[in-house]
Amino acid sequence: MIRYQITSADWQATIREVSPTWLDRAHERSTAYADAGRYITPPSSIWSQIKRVYMDLQGFKCGFCERKLENSEFGNVEHDVEHYRPKGLVTRWPPASATARGDDLSFPLGEPDEPGYFMLAHHHENYLVSCKTCNSALKGNGFPVDGERDMRMTSPRHTTERPYLVYPIGFLDDDPEKLIRFEGIVPVPAAARGRRRRRGQVIISFFQLAERDGLLEERSMVIIALHLGLVSLDHPDQLSRAIARQAVERLTSDRAAHANCARSFHRLWNDERADAETFSRLALDHISSLP
Repeated sequence: MIRYQITSADWQATIREVSPTWLDRAHERSTAYADAGRYITPPSSIWSQIKRVYMDLQGFKCGFCERKLENSEFGNVEHDVEHYRPKGLVTRWPPASATARGDDLSFPLGEPDEPGYFMLAHHHENYLVSCKTCNSALKGNGFPVDGERDMRMTSPRHTTERPYLVYPIGFLDDDPEKLIRFEGIVPVPAAARGRRRRRGQVIISFFQLAERDGLLEERSMVIIALHLGLVSLDHPDQLSRAIARQAVERLTSDRAAHANCARSFHRLWNDERADAETFSRLALDHISSLP
């Protein structure tokens, strides 16, 4: 995961460019939820009307696992609008049907099933886009927290709740790269101790970031491509150097797939090249082992 930087003013302005009345309509629905004291399933959803805002902002990537997703007109099918804090119900995590998930986490992860964060159902700072695996198969209505939940918050900006998952858009939350870094293709907590380390542990376990075969294969290819780019920066041929510079810049940019992994490798290459080359070999071994 990485942070997608945008100010609150620019965020709202971008939404108004796409749908001039969306924020007003969202406020009206939130007022209805406040009056009812719960989430009411509306006759039609409106969050899909601003899906492209988040798709473009996130570089057409899943906000959780950083897989690259479709950016053409078919992107609306491949991207899911994700409510960071679940709107209608919060379920226990790890779920009883998958007790192995989270077993290595020796600290409380929140209460059992509870009503959702109904006041955030139409709050633009509670949305991101994700792949269907992260959204449907893994996240669902799970939302582990450290301590008590703030089920009646009206804005993610005004709460003392301490979530374990991280919200990657804007500056509402920790920078995800302060929570997770990569040793080669394997995600690890970035912090040595404390709450940030616990958040890194939960995120990695929650989205199975160290286990999913597709992610490991994609990250391996990123590291191999980045290795080739980095060793070619000093190539005697001018065109080869130009291609290498462009490749390194693109592979480590916000819009690149698995940018956190690529940036972790790039930093290691600059600091301890021998260690980085070890991870290059491991990435190559992983790709070579695949059918």
